[in-house]
Amino acid sequence: MKRVKTGVMKYGNIHKAVFRLRPNRFIAKCELEGEQVKAHVHNTGRCLELLVPGCTAYLEENLNSARKTNYTLISVKKFGSIVNIDSIAPNKAFHEAIEQGQIELSGLAQVLKPETRYSD
Repeated sequence: MKRVKTGVMKYGNIHKAVFRLRPNRFIAKCELEGEQVKAHVHNTGRCLELLVPGCTAYLEENLNSARKTNYTLISVKKFGSIVNIDSIAPNKAFHEAIEQGQIELSGLAQVLKPETRYSD
């Protein structure tokens, strides 16, 4: 399994693919080793400047049978740089950095909860 380290967060089982189409805000169709695959897109923004048909995309494979897709679109290549479009990544990286002591919040870390519902 290939591991890519981004800050404190790690992705696993990454595959290089070609982005083809985004039929809706949650799905990307990509070509992986000559086969068309569907990938989940965490980022519901348009990303029109990044998700250009034919661009290089990086997919994380996840063979969880409960999922509708076996891949998640993690990043794309733009102007020679890899751009992460995983909108869940910042929260995970921040949480891991706090847990590992790389960020100190003077006691607030004890009450820190990601994506917590507030009121109704």
